[in-house]
Amino acid sequence: MAISDEQKREIEQVMHGLTGKAAKTVAQRLAQEMGLDVSRIYWYSRHVRPKRKPRADRGVPRSVTEAELEKLMVYTVQHDFSAPHLAEVADANGVHIHPATYNRILRQRRLSRRENKQDLRPYRRWEAEHPNDLHQIDSTVAQQFYLDDNGSVGYESPHERYKNKPGNKKPRLVLIQVVDDHSRVKCALFTLGNHYMAWMQTLHHAWKKKDNAAFPFYGLPRVLYSDNDSVIKSRRFTRAMEKLGVTVKTHKVRESRAKGKVESGFKMLQEFEKVTKIKKWESLEEANAALEDFLIWYNSRKHGTTGERPFQRWLRIDPARLINTPSDELFNLLHLDFTTRKIYPDLHVDMFGKEFQLPRREPFINWIGKKVEVCWYPRETERIFVIIEDKDYEIEYRKVDIHSAGTYKHVMKPDNIKLKEKIEAMETPDWRLTGFYAEKYGQMWMPKEGREFDESRIIEAMPSKGTVRTAEWFVARLQERMIFEVPVRAEEKTYVQRLFDGRVEMPERELLDEIDKLAAHPELLRKKDVG
Repeated sequence: MAISDEQKREIEQVMHGLTGKAAKTVAQRLAQEMGLDVSRIYWYSRHVRPKRKPRADRGVPRSVTEAELEKLMVYTVQHDFSAPHLAEVADANGVHIHPATYNRILRQRRLSRRENKQDLRPYRRWEAEHPNDLHQIDSTVAQQFYLDDNGSVGYESPHERYKNKPGNKKPRLVLIQVVDDHSRVKCALFTLGNHYMAWMQTLHHAWKKKDNAAFPFYGLPRVLYSDNDSVIKSRRFTRAMEKLGVTVKTHKVRESRAKGKVESGFKMLQEFEKVTKIKKWESLEEANAALEDFLIWYNSRKHGTTGERPFQRWLRIDPARLINTPSDELFNLLHLDFTTRKIYPDLHVDMFGKEFQLPRREPFINWIGKKVEVCWYPRETERIFVIIEDKDYEIEYRKVDIHSAGTYKHVMKPDNIKLKEKIEAMETPDWRLTGFYAEKYGQMWMPKEGREFDESRIIEAMPSKGTVRTAEWFVARLQERMIFEVPVRAEEKTYVQRLFDGRVEMPERELLDEIDKLAAHPELLRKKDVG
């Protein structure tokens, strides 16, 4: 219903300055006189009525105290309880709060279950001053790629191999990546395993001068940066880097964003894997050749952060800063030879005409009588490395000092992180978590009083062999199928009488079969009539 300008002015004049019950009484009277809804009266007078004052305790929950609320948040932050579940637990322990109210409070304090699973800590962006000043390195499993029995690289669908299942138990490919922090040039390699030798092989590939002129990246960095991986913390890795003059630094635990450049590179390389999974590589070498072609394309395109091509930025390196070791020295430090050897019952392996004693502990004692992979540096016969279950162990080595990692500058923590850390440090409340469900909901469920039972929604089950039906039921089914007329003709009555032959009831299955026959062959009814 349209409203005139005169009525709008009248509403504004009468409702001017009114609030509360007075405004409600006048609005109801005007609505009745003008034939309008009360909400429209309020709408047209919204500009002339004073706004409602906000509650003095706005934003402060009234149903629970702050101490009770912190106990609730312990279950959410530490144990990931959902709001409906926690509301039931709280109710059984004398704390009453609606799930929607609790979720709203969590969102206001930025402690919702979704935000608890995100890393919302602030961070500083940083970058090396020049190319080859700092390289980042990390590794990840190359999705569903594996090495087949014939040496080719296969792909196993994630529907067949879930991440927590072993799959076909064939060797999985590991993707190891090296990134120059200043230019963002990426160099990567597919390897079998995530052990010391695989990392050294990747660094040898990244730091040597490439035969391909389209990939100009090479040379040693001043610093090699990574997480606290067991490989980079090993004595032999540290010793090799010392000989090369490379300082090893690691970031703190749970600070993966500190090496975000290499982490983002894995997301990009996973896109490469999605494309190439359609084509089956004939060998690991062919897979790495395809990966190098892809990296040439990637390093030649404009980077979103720097606005420059990674290769273009790296080529501005000062020749005086381009550190390169002699090829023989780099080969000796980073390249290893591989073979297989049997572990004898007295826990030794034969290499170079002498026995290398293995430690008398796990996992070596579990591999007696089996062959394991053994590698060593060329021209060095005093040390070997035994690889068991994707881990490498150095045999007959001398201890060296491990240099400490660099310092880390902390930034100020926001309030939600402080509150989260406070709640994580609290002890779990001694609340009653079970038992009250049966007390509250354990009774047999019954429909509400006064509700009629709806039989129309019951699906009629298939008749059992013992079900019998009368002639009236049979005629009604034939009429529903439009085989018999309404009312029934004389010849149709005669057909039914002959079929039942004096019987009051017949098996339902026989009658249904007879209906199907008549529907398919209507002439059967006429033949019986003639008969």
